[in-house]
Amino acid sequence: MTKKSENNAEIEVKEKAKKTTKEDGKAKALDLELLKDPEGKKINEKDSSFKYEPTNCDNEKCKSYLLSTTMKKEADYQVKSKH
Repeated sequence: MTKKSENNAEIEVKEKAKKTTKEDGKAKALDLELLKDPEGKKINEKDSSFKYEPTNCDNEKCKSYLLSTTMKKEADYQVKSKH
């Protein structure tokens, strides 16, 4: 269960992520245009509170990622891919 204050941002990210998941549960390419912060700034845009960082990379091929958001009244929130 998530904290109530994280609930809206987390639900929004999860709903958008469902659109980028295949039936077998594996991720398709993530369309970063879908992810915007509460002020409407795109993920990774200057001053956006949403960040996407590829991880576990070799020669520009990345196996995992880290999604994070800056919370106004709580600690920052991060989700790591399960790869």
